[in-house]
Amino acid sequence: PEKDLKDKTEKAETRIKDWLVECHYHTEVRKVLEDSAIVGVGILKGPVPTLRRSKKVQQDENDETAMVIVEETVPASFRVVPEDFFPDPACGEDIHDGNYIFERDTLSKKRLLELKSAEGYLSDQIDKVIDEGPGKQNYSDEIRNDNKTDDKDIFEVWYFYGMVDVDDLDAMDVSGLKPESEKNLVPAIVTLINDTPIKAFLNPDDMGDFPYDVVPWQNVQGCWYGIGIARQGRTPQDMFNASGRALMDNSGLSASPMLVVRDRDIRPADGSWGLNRGKIWLATENADMRSIKDVFHAVNIPSMQAELLGNMQEARRMMEEVTGIYFIMQGQQGDAPDTVGGMQILNRNSFVFFRRFARVFDGCITEPHIRRYYEWLMEYGEDDEKGDMQIEAIGSTALVEREIYAMQAMGMLQLSLNPAFGLDPEKASDEVLKAQRFNPDKWKLDDEKKAQMAQQPPPPVPQVEAARIRAETDLRQTKMNNDLKAYAIKQDTDRDTVYSAGIARRDKTNAQLKLQELMLRKDLAILEHSSKSGMSLDKIKADLAQTAMKLNLQERLSTSGIGGEVLKPPVEPAGRAPDGKSFQY
Repeated sequence: PEKDLKDKTEKAETRIKDWLVECHYHTEVRKVLEDSAIVGVGILKGPVPTLRRSKKVQQDENDETAMVIVEETVPASFRVVPEDFFPDPACGEDIHDGNYIFERDTLSKKRLLELKSAEGYLSDQIDKVIDEGPGKQNYSDEIRNDNKTDDKDIFEVWYFYGMVDVDDLDAMDVSGLKPESEKNLVPAIVTLINDTPIKAFLNPDDMGDFPYDVVPWQNVQGCWYGIGIARQGRTPQDMFNASGRALMDNSGLSASPMLVVRDRDIRPADGSWGLNRGKIWLATENADMRSIKDVFHAVNIPSMQAELLGNMQEARRMMEEVTGIYFIMQGQQGDAPDTVGGMQILNRNSFVFFRRFARVFDGCITEPHIRRYYEWLMEYGEDDEKGDMQIEAIGSTALVEREIYAMQAMGMLQLSLNPAFGLDPEKASDEVLKAQRFNPDKWKLDDEKKAQMAQQPPPPVPQVEAARIRAETDLRQTKMNNDLKAYAIKQDTDRDTVYSAGIARRDKTNAQLKLQELMLRKDLAILEHSSKSGMSLDKIKADLAQTAMKLNLQERLSTSGIGGEVLKPPVEPAGRAPDGKSFQY
């Protein structure tokens, strides 16, 4: 029935998720991604049978509690260091097309002794390895060696995955062999130390598949590995390093001048030709110089920092282009346009790289890896977790799509506020919270608050609200225009006032200059008159002063009504002739 199949699928999915969480799958995958980006290939191994110990509390028949240690064999996944992975060189681009795989590891003497009591290990072979010590190897007759070992207490362990002769496995007491089998070679796993096998068992996978998955950063044709970011950007990295070294060299040279000294004409007072502050130089007795530049000249090396920094910037741009990883993906805007539309375009373009690598990772790691976990479940899991299922592993791609969905959900929430689109704002807000990994139920209003909000007046109709907003906007715009006009008028008035004040200052200045000019002309006329008449300047000033005194006295006598003549007036004094009858003959 469909319901039973759905229940089995959910149980199987839950079981595999539990296994992945217990072995810290996400931590190991992050290491694989780092290896892929740095070295060019990442390797994930699993599922591998692992002994897991856990503690739990149990109650016995007397209701007494006790803590017990539970041991069980569970599958686990591990990251493999690329330097310790050696597949068949004839495998091409797929390691599963090769005949074998070697993996290198290390064990201390303590850990090696613990393996003697483990199931499947050959204790006599382990004793032999310990007697030989770490680093011992067997060589052919053509190559002789004294088999000396170093002093390190670390044993190099090799794990072999491939086809092994049945007779060899039988000699190591491997269980599960079928004597009636017509095959001479069967898939097996052999552990070797110092070229000595210490354990062998049949591959749990009857097809002999290797429990390894590799993901290259950038494929290399005909090779199972790839090239990483460092190899992709090797040329711009060399450019950047060379420009940086040249920049530092140029800074050192341009910071201090080069000196050209004629040593026969000058010598240092302290006897040292090095430069320091307050240095004293002495001219020799036979010095022949007109200027200090003749014997002592400083040459400044030009600074090329602008050109070298331009080279470094160009190297950064080339690094972005050849690797496909832009600095904007790391939070650096750079020369990106500081606009909403420009940033959205750049964000979409940066997602292209993530989508591509996520799909590559799912195809190389996630799908085959989870498929082997499902096969493990089919063989060792519970019956209610088994069924005819197909693995659709889209984990990495789903993570990328989820991040993109979270970014776009906010825009959909804005659209839901417009009833013209027919979207539900409550559902849109739930999706936004889910995209941000929040529980929408924790943010919803309770029934009491909903009832209070229902009693409040409904919000204004969008058309009326829009009309009100437009009216307020027009009013603010009119007020703004009036303020601008008043400000312009005030500015014009201020300019006129400033202009009038400037004209008045100019006229006043011109009048003062004219007065000074007249005073100078008067003085010059007096000097000229005195020179022509032979009179001295003091005599002229005295005559002028006497005449001025007489004029003042005559003015006072005329205005006081006393009468009397002090001077012969050029016009009739007041009271001598009737108005309009003066100067008549």
